[in-house]
Amino acid sequence: MAKGSTVDLKEAEKRLASLLQLNRTHHNTFRTIELMALQSQVVYRQGQLDEALMLLDQAVQLAEPGNWVQPFIELGPSMAELLSRINRQKGAGSYIDRILTFFSSREIAIEPESADDPVASIDQQLPPLPPAQPLVEPLTNRELDVLNLIAQRLQTKEIAEELCISPTTVNTHLQNIYQKLQVKKRRQAVEKAAELGIL
Repeated sequence: MAKGSTVDLKEAEKRLASLLQLNRTHHNTFRTIELMALQSQVVYRQGQLDEALMLLDQAVQLAEPGNWVQPFIELGPSMAELLSRINRQKGAGSYIDRILTFFSSREIAIEPESADDPVASIDQQLPPLPPAQPLVEPLTNRELDVLNLIAQRLQTKEIAEELCISPTTVNTHLQNIYQKLQVKKRRQAVEKAAELGIL
């Protein structure tokens, strides 16, 4: 996707479709949202704005019940631009409106709509992306998986089954999460992550 050529974007789209199918099969909601958000970016960069907005809207609807913002904010200014387009249709106070406040708090500029080709405008863009997480040591993808599952109040054994790992490994991830978020308990970890926009 980063290379940006037609061939590379087609290959990225193909791989994302395959990963999306796999994660839907395993009911991994957080990863599905991430993949759909990425898919919308790939489609957008190929000049298919309407399809990109449709994919992104589906991802947002999936993310709203869990109040997840990270899959969107970590994609930077071009994601903010797409979200802004959808938000204009839905109006103030929508879930997208809340996501956009996280972009504002990280000082990511949101480009206004242009009459020019939107795909071309992405690459001539803005400042470098800020860190996806406001932590000295960001959480790994697996730690984020565990964090999202404890936010759903799953117990250690249930998390282990969901992620196909051992309960001991879950506990190791939990200790790492506590250390990085500087908390001591599960509820504190969820609350702190929500405050930081990670959940």
